[in-house]
Amino acid sequence: PRLVKISVRRSDNLEREAALARAMTQTSYAEVLRAGDGSLGRSLAVEGQLFDVRHDGYSSVLLVDVKDGCKKAPCLAKVIYGVQTQLEKGRKVKAFGKVVRFVDGARSGERIPEVRAELVVGGAK
Repeated sequence: PRLVKISVRRSDNLEREAALARAMTQTSYAEVLRAGDGSLGRSLAVEGQLFDVRHDGYSSVLLVDVKDGCKKAPCLAKVIYGVQTQLEKGRKVKAFGKVVRFVDGARSGERIPEVRAELVVGGAK
């Protein structure tokens, strides 16, 4: 058995929390792609349409088609979120977290950022 310390913060307004998280970001999607491994550990805000969603244990793996900083669509980011979400493909989503590594993308030779999300806010379809 393991003991893991977690902290939980309640909020009555997720949009306000998203605005606060956006203000605290250290880099942009375009800069992450340019800097590569130099951006590991930096906080990032990802906004776009949910391209794919899967569940892995108690976590959700979201593939987000990022709109900001995208030169040639699709511009994907893999987002790992520590809870099972009920989000559907095609929904707009905002995710805030840290870049943890780069993984293989959909196109041959493409590397996309993997983000460990602290906050995910779903929007309208």
